[in-house]
Amino acid sequence: MKKQIVTAVFLLLFVSFVSFAQNGREKVLNPITRIAGAYCSYESDSVPTYKRTPAPEGYVPFYISHFGRHGSRYMGSDRDYDSVNKVMQQASDDGVLTILGEKLMMQVDTVCRDARGLAGELTPRGVREHRGVAERMYESFPQVFEKGGYIESRSTNVVRCILSMSAFDERLKEFNPSLNISRESSKRNMWYMADYSHRDSMKREIRHVVDSVENYTVHPERLISSIFADPKWVKVNIKDESKFMISLWRMAADMQDVDYLGIDLFPYFTDEELYECFSVQNLNMYLYCGNTKRFGKYVKEDIRPLLENIIETADQVIKDSSQIATLRFGHDVNVTPLAMLMGLESDSVAVEVEDLNKVAGIWQSSIITPMCSNIQIIFFRNMKDRDDIIIKILRNEKEAGIPIKTDVFPYYHWKDARAYFIKQLN
Repeated sequence: MKKQIVTAVFLLLFVSFVSFAQNGREKVLNPITRIAGAYCSYESDSVPTYKRTPAPEGYVPFYISHFGRHGSRYMGSDRDYDSVNKVMQQASDDGVLTILGEKLMMQVDTVCRDARGLAGELTPRGVREHRGVAERMYESFPQVFEKGGYIESRSTNVVRCILSMSAFDERLKEFNPSLNISRESSKRNMWYMADYSHRDSMKREIRHVVDSVENYTVHPERLISSIFADPKWVKVNIKDESKFMISLWRMAADMQDVDYLGIDLFPYFTDEELYECFSVQNLNMYLYCGNTKRFGKYVKEDIRPLLENIIETADQVIKDSSQIATLRFGHDVNVTPLAMLMGLESDSVAVEVEDLNKVAGIWQSSIITPMCSNIQIIFFRNMKDRDDIIIKILRNEKEAGIPIKTDVFPYYHWKDARAYFIKQLN
């Protein structure tokens, strides 16, 4: 009964799910890559490092605290590939594919053969993304790195995060081989790097809601008929047409992360169909990572240890340390809540959307947390007064504000920012 009530409430809120917020729709259709949601690759071309605000006179950067998502990857599991490939292969064997369907089948087969044994792993593009962030970090703040020093580099114990860390660290070492980088990927850091313990209790409820919304939000009829020539075959062999469409959309979304294949599956969809799929998957990310009334408290509890670690490590470095950077590598389900808890004022990351049919128009996972998304806190010291420290926050390498007063915007006095972050923790 409880599940039915929860579902009924959410369904009422989603009566006009697809017909709202044209401005949000335009954001994720231009460029079209953003319709990929959490699969959206990193938009490094849009990073305006040359437009960043110079530090006030007399302040020099001395420490960088970083947390980043792994780079572009293959889809998460073999099941993600098989759910589409097996249907397409069977349809081809049974002779029920349209001409368009035959073309799709060959492309899907190429994608699946290429990804065999690589599900969830970092792609070559993912390596390039992290090398690019590291390069721009070094070039933007050379004073931090040029004299060498100690860098603490940590990742979750997931291979794509480990390889992302390696790509990042190696690029820094190429600039300055004297850097002393300590790398670690172990279970002992997972308590603050990737804590989901509080959110585990809400997974089933979120999945139930998203499945219910998906059933009437996604309209697969046109897509299905364009691929399969026999409606009777479809009814027998595709148990859930909406889920098949979502699975194909997910594969299409991931093609930008596997760019060396040169395959584009988006043309099989209309813009409306792409937006329907995006809306459902974006909702799932918002409920699991966003600032919602129902689940936000669990999200904040899980991310609290990470923000505490950022503060404590910075305090130690400022007090007495030769450490020049702390690099952390994890997942989107950590980066997004961290940005939310920090209250970063960009792209509505911390917004609480009361009317959930407006989520896709206000909160877009592809813009907030694409592959390789990152948060950097750059610490600057006044050379005339070592206790006078200011910071600048970069989210995806762009200057980001927090809701406190400052006389040096977009810089903040560390004592004020620290007090604000502790208030957020409490």
